[in-house]
Amino acid sequence: MSRILIGLTLLLANTAFGQDQDEVRTIPFDGPEIFCHILHNEGARPLHSIRAAVDDPRSSLIIVLGNPKRIEELQRDADGIQQFLRQGGSFLLATDYPFSAFSLGIDIPGNRVTQAKQVAYHGHPECPFLPFSQNEDAGKFARGHPIFHFLSKGLATNCPSHAGPIRNGTGLDYLLDFPPVLLDFPPGVRRQTGTYILGSPKGSAPSGRSLYIAGHGIFMNGMMLQPDNDNFNFAMNVVRWLRDGPDGVARPNVLLMVDGTIITDFDMNLTPPLPPIPIPTVRMLNRLMRGLEQERIPQRIFSDLLGEQLGRFIGIMLAILTLALLIYGTRTTIASRESTDLGKGPTVTPTTASVDGVPLDKQRRQAVLRGWDFAGEAKLLAMDWFREIYDITPDTWHDGVQAELKVTAGFWSHRQMPHNAEWVLRLACARKPTPLKRADFQRLILALRNLSIADRDGRVVLLVDGKNVRQT
Repeated sequence: MSRILIGLTLLLANTAFGQDQDEVRTIPFDGPEIFCHILHNEGARPLHSIRAAVDDPRSSLIIVLGNPKRIEELQRDADGIQQFLRQGGSFLLATDYPFSAFSLGIDIPGNRVTQAKQVAYHGHPECPFLPFSQNEDAGKFARGHPIFHFLSKGLATNCPSHAGPIRNGTGLDYLLDFPPVLLDFPPGVRRQTGTYILGSPKGSAPSGRSLYIAGHGIFMNGMMLQPDNDNFNFAMNVVRWLRDGPDGVARPNVLLMVDGTIITDFDMNLTPPLPPIPIPTVRMLNRLMRGLEQERIPQRIFSDLLGEQLGRFIGIMLAILTLALLIYGTRTTIASRESTDLGKGPTVTPTTASVDGVPLDKQRRQAVLRGWDFAGEAKLLAMDWFREIYDITPDTWHDGVQAELKVTAGFWSHRQMPHNAEWVLRLACARKPTPLKRADFQRLILALRNLSIADRDGRVVLLVDGKNVRQT
């Protein structure tokens, strides 16, 4: 009788486990739940507003993942991110959206970087893989930098862009580059451009640290739960390094913005459930069935109930049991192959998930192209340039002000320089943003670089009401 009880217990355990499997909570592949869980586990306190962060910069870390549309609000409330950093704050930007900030010295054009299929992560060209190795085909990285401590497998990206300095003297280092030989850049992009991470040097003081990553896909749930990359440990290193406070204590406050939305709770309730009852091995099942057959216990129990129908009933039950075990074994095998389990925790929806028949990754790329406001960013970038170079804000001038950004001798041979100077001034002074295309925005970045060089050489002056602003 003891063997019957064991057999029934195992069957009930399998049934209960199957029910639990159907109730396992899932999280989206491209969501931030795992990143939030890291912040929660590290003891970070979420802030509910930008103002709360800028009012206490020495205790605050600002993290912007995805669409950086609210950085304009941060610029206004914090008098610029650079001011927030000078006051002791810490800042992380990870985005593959177009983003340029002259005061920060950062330019992320938003062009996609792909990799040859044979070396890309899991064979997906839109997911370049950045290994940590000494091979000449591997991308360079800042060896010894805290964000790379104890990493050996490499980082897996998802639809990344590339980053570069928009001007010199920003104090940022090239921390991680794409493998140069293996990249496939879009048309019009210079092939030597291949930086993925820029940031404060490894020896920088805790006050004012910043990190710029040309792609937030590295922090997606589905990319961080893969066992064959270092994304999860990299995220932990980044959080811990940026939370180092000026007083030697970790910054308690974190403002996390994901695609413009402030995350006000880091507790994603990802604590794993109790482990399921172990599944019996085939050897155990065979031994159990052999014992039941030898003692003929089931026959004796049901003989009085079923009489002559006992044999047919047992045959049907064994057929059902065999079919159930076969189906369960098949489902378990398929789930184990598709899972990205790192121990015990939530499952991740597959990368092929779609809404209305359109894959999520394609929707995301379409959203980038639809949602980016080149006009607003162009005006902000032009104003930022004037504040940095001349310490003025052209958008506050009244209508009667006569202003001219004059190119002096030596540059008249460059016919586009005077025209670009007039265009930049007009963008900064406009009451409303001027509609621009992507190509015009890239032209603006190049124009500001050239004007900065000319200003440094004393060949560009700003005249307001006929007077040089630097002599008044």
